Amino acid sequence: MPIIIHALYFSSFPLAEVIETVNLFINFKMMRNLSLEEGHYIQLKSVTLPVATFSKFEPQSVDFLEVSDPKAILENCLRNFGCLTTGDTIAIPYNGKLFELRVLETKPGPAVTIIECDMEVGH
Repeated sequence: MPIIIHALYFSSFPLAEVIETVNLFINFKMMRNLSLEEGHYIQLKSVTLPVATFSKFEPQSVDFLEVSDPKAILENCLRNFGCLTTGDTIAIPYNGKLFELRVLETKPGPAVTIIECDMEVGH
């Protein structure tokens, strides 16, 4: 399954032309999430995602369930994301700790945009 990345802006890429090589600079966090190392080649494709109506998460540590109001923390941190893909693991920083949550399900599809949406969050 392809990895979906949210980008706010792509400037003047001629979509009808094939671009052989483009240097792309991304931050370390995104490189880690994509399992990339410096110099790796990637293929980019522009897609339009459906707006999320539901998402379900599984904490990768019971520590996340022990924080006060984990659902509110998750919903607040999701504001920093543009999209979700079923099967991905996202990192949520809280109180100096980094909690990882697996995306178990997204509706209406396996990849969804979560910008300005009314999404139900399940756990």
